[in-house]
Amino acid sequence: MSSAAPARKPSGLLVLTLIRPLAAMSVVAMLLGRAFCPSAAGMSVGMERLTERIMTIGYGISLFFAICASVVLVLEIFAVSRGEFAWPFQLCAVPIGGFVIVVTLIAAYAVTSTSAALVGVCGASFALIAAWDGLRAPFARAAAAVVGLVGAASLIRLVSVGAAVVAVRAGKPPTSVTLARGLATFAFVLDAAAIAAATTWIASRSRRVATPATIVAVIAAFVLTRQVLLLDPGEVGPLGHVLRRGVERLLTRPEPFIPMPIRAFVALLAPLVAAAALLAHGRVPALSGAVALALVVGSSAEMPLGAMCLLIASFTLALAARDDRGVWDMIMASPAGDVPSGEPIARPARSEPTASPRAPDNLP
Repeated sequence: MSSAAPARKPSGLLVLTLIRPLAAMSVVAMLLGRAFCPSAAGMSVGMERLTERIMTIGYGISLFFAICASVVLVLEIFAVSRGEFAWPFQLCAVPIGGFVIVVTLIAAYAVTSTSAALVGVCGASFALIAAWDGLRAPFARAAAAVVGLVGAASLIRLVSVGAAVVAVRAGKPPTSVTLARGLATFAFVLDAAAIAAATTWIASRSRRVATPATIVAVIAAFVLTRQVLLLDPGEVGPLGHVLRRGVERLLTRPEPFIPMPIRAFVALLAPLVAAAALLAHGRVPALSGAVALALVVGSSAEMPLGAMCLLIASFTLALAARDDRGVWDMIMASPAGDVPSGEPIARPARSEPTASPRAPDNLP
């Protein structure tokens, strides 16, 4: 007597369950490990031991997240290599993913400008490829837009960095400096567009113009920007100085033609909207993780850990776009009685008492 073997989930679906927790870790690692913990140096006189411990905590958070992200990226590379993808996508997945993993692990000790530039170009380019692939699924198009905008912003900012380097070596001619800052401004606009697209996607999950999570994110970013940048430095205290340094570490270079308060507001809003994206409902929660990872990176794909997060978001988008649960998520989110193709969903008729048939009166 033969028994049917239990159906197993594809490896791509299994690794997708890890994306949302990893994205939550990325928000913490960005705010603490990248921005605020390293900014604790010199926070106050007589607090050297405390600041050293805070900096050690930040370094430990970043290192732990890098290890976890490396494991998840390896699993996603295996899932993509065994899945049904176009051959250029699979051909680029292994070498690009392996290169980013190696550079990220080496970056704990040292990283060169050349390797950082190569990592940024690889991560941003692959994000554009994954965004194009993600457009095949209607339910993943919003997430694909966010990942694609972040990838484009990263590439343009890397070009602006190259223009700035050429300007410095040439004695800072006005034309080169203007070109570098103009490209950085374009990258900043794409970053802001990615945040706006993510906010719209979050609202669409609950069929509202705005959700409480996004409203709180906007208010918190506005209050922090005002407290950190617009108040007198003598009024903010030691903690305010740490916050100000942390915000400065979140900003990108070269400086765009954008006022400093607006740049700080967008830099603070990105991780807060990423946290709000993790609260969005849906049958494919990995899409919210991909959106959050992309927002955490922004246009800073030249950082090895940022390039790894962008690669994970790209692989996640490609895998989630092939998840059949997204189709049902789109059907449930559509207006009652409609499916994505526009055909009405058949509803069972109400059970009502019907009159018993009788012969017409004109019969003999």
